[in-house]
Amino acid sequence: MVRDLEESDEENYVRKHVLSDTAWLKEQGETQESAWERASVRIFGDPAGVYGAGVADLLESKAWETLDDLAAVYTRFSGTAYGGDGMARAYDPEVFQHRMAGLDVTVKNEDTRETHMFSSDDYNAYHGGMIATVRALTGKAPRSYTGDSSDRQRIVLRSVAEEAARLFRGEAMNPKFIEGMKKHGYKGASDLANYLAHSYQWDATSAVMKGLDVRGLRTQICPRCGDAGVDAGGQSVGAPPHGRDLA
Repeated sequence: MVRDLEESDEENYVRKHVLSDTAWLKEQGETQESAWERASVRIFGDPAGVYGAGVADLLESKAWETLDDLAAVYTRFSGTAYGGDGMARAYDPEVFQHRMAGLDVTVKNEDTRETHMFSSDDYNAYHGGMIATVRALTGKAPRSYTGDSSDRQRIVLRSVAEEAARLFRGEAMNPKFIEGMKKHGYKGASDLANYLAHSYQWDATSAVMKGLDVRGLRTQICPRCGDAGVDAGGQSVGAPPHGRDLA
């Protein structure tokens, strides 16, 4: 394994971090063997048989108050350690959160223009959930990016805030987009309601919606909504949870 190669820290970052995490775990009272094994885990994910990051359901329920609540759920769903054989070993929230607290940068690559960060709550649940967890553990936001390889001849890297602004201004603030969605009746209303909900959710995890007219989108969907949640094509339009406001 790469961790076992006798190389300098500058040559072998995997070994560098395994050694550092081993020392940290030994300070917590772990034996050398146990600390070395736990520090060597490079893959974390859901428990066996489980799917999702949990964050989308929590945000939809509005049953949360702080970033710590989002981080706790993200950790519970994502903190299972996996071994080299691809099998789940054990739930290890301590090591998982230690890794999250050490992140300076997060990146999620997209290779299609068919969907994007406002199309589904999965985008925010996974990437936004990671950003929220880092924010909760460190008190500051990591530098977060979206890689766009939809055109392999022109790969673009944008910050999550830049990507949110690009998409929101091109669609949600574009009268042609809104009118086109209205022509699809129930489905158009449902998709617009989801767009609004995902905008609020991204702001909750990553604070990337400031300066964007989310309230204007809400008015377009339902001019008489006020601050109360209503149904748009069977979907709850919703309002910012716990009195949060975006604009």
